[in-house]
Amino acid sequence: MESGAPTFWNAETMKSTNIAFAQQLAKMVNCANDSFTIQNNPKPVVNCLKKVDSMVLSRADSHIFNTSTFDFFPTYGDEIVPANPRIAVSRKNFHCTDLLIGNNKDGGSFLITTGNPQLFGFFGEKDPQINKTTGANIIREEDDYDYIRKQTYTACGDPLFVCTDIYYSEKCAEEGNNVYFYVWRHRPSTTVWAPWMGVAHYTEVQFVFGQPLQNPSRYEASEVQLSVEMIKIWSNFVKTG
Repeated sequence: MESGAPTFWNAETMKSTNIAFAQQLAKMVNCANDSFTIQNNPKPVVNCLKKVDSMVLSRADSHIFNTSTFDFFPTYGDEIVPANPRIAVSRKNFHCTDLLIGNNKDGGSFLITTGNPQLFGFFGEKDPQINKTTGANIIREEDDYDYIRKQTYTACGDPLFVCTDIYYSEKCAEEGNNVYFYVWRHRPSTTVWAPWMGVAHYTEVQFVFGQPLQNPSRYEASEVQLSVEMIKIWSNFVKTG
């Protein structure tokens, strides 16, 4: 598991959020309108959505989330995930095998840029200072604005990634499983994120899937070797736990 765990889900609010997103999507592809909604007519609306070309759905979806890295969320209450994962884990009513899990050093930095591109720029390119007016509800007495910005994105990222990953790891270990926890600290030479954002979320994935091996001219030589080592680690875990 990379930068996420089942205990991340705020399952109670995600159901209503998903329904609202689904209604927007259905309206955009003419499967619903303000009076004929997915809430009131779930079966015909869903059947209509199933008939829509996948590329049409994808384009509509991108318009709904055009400046966000979030999309529809997983929910519970069916045969795949019957119970609230947070409650199930806390009550030890879950099955966990050997686990490889971790997160990125500055995983939360993308949350404040993609969530507020007007202030930061989507990729952090605007590089603003967070002053005491902008951060009035967070900051009281602090003049180091780089530090304020870092603590702001840390406060956003830790509850979603670090805390949930550590909690789930501990619960899996309590059940007698082998748990391997990593922290990704390498900032790729190819990253599009601004320097102040550090080691952002998802930047390790390209190394896990061998992108530096496929395009070595785009990477530093040390990054090619890093990718090789990561592939070995991930593959060995899959094979032997």
